[in-house]
Amino acid sequence: MSKKINRRIFLKSSLIVPGGLMTACSTPPPSSATRTKVLIIGAGLAGLNTARLLQRQGIEATLLEGKSQAGGRTLSMKAQGQSINMGGVEIGDGYRRFIDLVNEYRLELVAPDKSQRGLTIHRNNQLLHADDWGTSNTNPLSGKLKSVLPSRLQSTLHGQQFPLSSTLDWLNADLAHYDIPESQRLSELGASDAALELINRAGNFNDINTVSALHTMRAIANYKYSDSTKTLRLKGGNDQLAVAIANSLSDVRYNHTVADITQTSQGIVVTCNNGSQFITEKLVLAVPFSVLRKINLNIELPAQHQQAITNLPYTRITKMVARVDKPFWETDGLPGNMWCDSAIERCFLTFNKQGDASYTFFVNGTGTQALDQLPPKQAQVWLLKQLAKIRPATQNALTPLAFHSWGNDPYALGAYAAFAPGQISQFANEMVKPVSNNVFFAGEHCSREASGMEGALESSEATYQQLIDRLQ
Repeated sequence: MSKKINRRIFLKSSLIVPGGLMTACSTPPPSSATRTKVLIIGAGLAGLNTARLLQRQGIEATLLEGKSQAGGRTLSMKAQGQSINMGGVEIGDGYRRFIDLVNEYRLELVAPDKSQRGLTIHRNNQLLHADDWGTSNTNPLSGKLKSVLPSRLQSTLHGQQFPLSSTLDWLNADLAHYDIPESQRLSELGASDAALELINRAGNFNDINTVSALHTMRAIANYKYSDSTKTLRLKGGNDQLAVAIANSLSDVRYNHTVADITQTSQGIVVTCNNGSQFITEKLVLAVPFSVLRKINLNIELPAQHQQAITNLPYTRITKMVARVDKPFWETDGLPGNMWCDSAIERCFLTFNKQGDASYTFFVNGTGTQALDQLPPKQAQVWLLKQLAKIRPATQNALTPLAFHSWGNDPYALGAYAAFAPGQISQFANEMVKPVSNNVFFAGEHCSREASGMEGALESSEATYQQLIDRLQ
């Protein structure tokens, strides 16, 4: 049964509106409202490409974006004459959709900055070369996992018995029994408590107890069965494709943060914080569910869509990129790249074509809690101090260039969707379907096969086809 609720009331009370389905509002929308055949909310790659495909077919579409620029989570920051990718970092050479658009808009793909080889591990206040991990007294592992680096434990365990044979298998109902906590699956594969603790310290998830093992397997399958053999980047920043698409569209409205979406007898009325209103026949919601749940949503939603919008988690990532002012790795004789059991989690050292070095801090999931409570400038100082405590050679060796918390970004509220245990079985297949032939969904969270930027484009193609089928 479909249920229609006020999103804010639902979040506060978690109660279903008595009587189930509320009737559409019959109050006529104001005459000043802008009418459009298709209204798209969100100028990330999914929303932009949906608008682009519609425009090519001569279909009227208006795109609303809360920020002053397009790109969504393909954010690139400018600092000291360089473009720094803070989101949407990797472009695989097998990203067919992305690369086709790059060629269409005559953009330039270039090689990424070169990464330094080797790894330094910090655990229990000990700093050591990764080559010494297998024999170190700070290594709590045993048996065949003793020599496996902490950063490779998760993939090594899954590799022992990997049930997915394609990038689409994560949606296979026969594999739904893997839709369990990642920690449970890893334990079944032989992970000790010590191994689980290491894996949970610095992984691409919020917590191994709250992310689905099947979601993790999907990510591994995307890598295992990918056509990509190397990664690339866009000259000028990976957000340049979004900028190019946006510039080619006829009706993009920036600084239009949506506050309310209401189904009426006249159509779907969308009201923005700046007071502007729009009336549309077809609505495309191309924003993360983490953002959508903050909008006052008064439309009829099937139960599974409602569950997905309300409950789908998003992985928190806080990232800082710093300029390297002196080669600290030469001072202490250890590789620049780091895996740490401290608050900084992971760091990566790269060099551009000119030989200039930069240092990237990645803090994920629950590890961002303390960091994200600080103002950005204080957070950057805090990260440098934390690093200097465990690696003294970095003292006064780094200068922050760019910083971004995706968990605190009000237009993202997380870096990417990460299904919790049981959610893939509950609503992954249903949440991408249109609602009443009038409301459609797009974004990386709606992709079936690809992930990241390519997944966002994949979802936009599916949404476009759904729209075309219902507009004819």
